[in-house]
Parts: sequence; structure tokens; C-alpha cells
Amino acid sequence: MGIFQISFLLACLIGACWDFLFFKIPNEIIIFIICLFLIKIALFELPLVDYKPFFCFVGALLVGYGLYFFRIVGAGDVKLIAAVSLWTSQINYFSFLFMMAVAGGVLSALFYFFSPQLTAVRVLLLGKLENTKLFGPISSEVNERLYEKEASSKIVVPYGIAIFLGSLATMMIEL
Repeated sequence: MGIFQISFLLACLIGACWDFLFFKIPNEIIIFIICLFLIKIALFELPLVDYKPFFCFVGALLVGYGLYFFRIVGAGDVKLIAAVSLWTSQINYFSFLFMMAVAGGVLSALFYFFSPQLTAVRVLLLGKLENTKLFGPISSEVNERLYEKEASSKIVVPYGIAIFLGSLATMMIEL
């Protein structure tokens, strides 16, 4: 596994952690994943004769935003899936989708059965981060949103974790 793949997986891991803590996936991570892919293509795979990654990217965006329109998934999840599709389409895109769906099912079950405990872990971590300069302003905003989400009966699953696990499993197939 090369430096580009490791950087890609680290960016996905950061996105998954951010999604768990803040219920958001930063656009900077999405842009980094896309730029990293384009740099890798420019350095190692020109001339580009395989347009499959770009078709998977556009397809993921179109299907994802349809799901976002009906509030089935979040916009950050859609963007992360599309960015990850650039990388995983070169290996096995359907394997990524399957692994992500399995991880998402397990994650949903965990959040269904252990939501209060996982929320307590999130609040504890946010409390630790609140004292830092980097995360202080973000944590206080997220704490407010967290309590609003607790008041609703809907269980919110940070699907960025499942996207990371699906991409990790797919990258392991390449080895």
C-alpha cells in the first residue's frame, strides 16, 4: 500500500471521527480526498483511459443527493461516498458498497441498542475537547445540536464510520 492510499485512509478515518463527534463531515476532508486522487492520477496513471472512477463519482452524487432530498442520508455522507468512490472504483466499487452497507447495518444496530452509552462517550470526548483552542468553538455548537437530537426520537447514526470501514475493507482487498 502506497503513501497515497495510506493518506486516503487517514483522511477517511479523520472524517469518521469528526462525524462521530460532531455529526458533520468537513468539506476540507472531501476536497483533500478528491485532490489526492487527482494528484495520484496525474503522477502515475496518465494518459487516463479509464473513466470509471469519474462515472462512479457522478453516479454516487446523483443517487446520494436523491437520498438526501428525502432526508435518508446526510449531505456530508453523500459527498464522502462520492469522494471515496473515486478510489474504490479502481479496485471493486460494488465490494465497497457491500462492505459499507454491512458496516452501516452493524453500526445502526449498535446505535439502536447502545445509543445512550454512545452519546455519553461522545459528550465525554466533547467535554475534553471543549478546553482546547482548536475544538472549543465547535464543541459548544455541537453540544447544543446534540441535545436537540437527543430530544427527538430519531436515532442519528454517524455513517462516516461505515464509509471509512467500507473503504478500509476495500483497500485491504487490493493487498
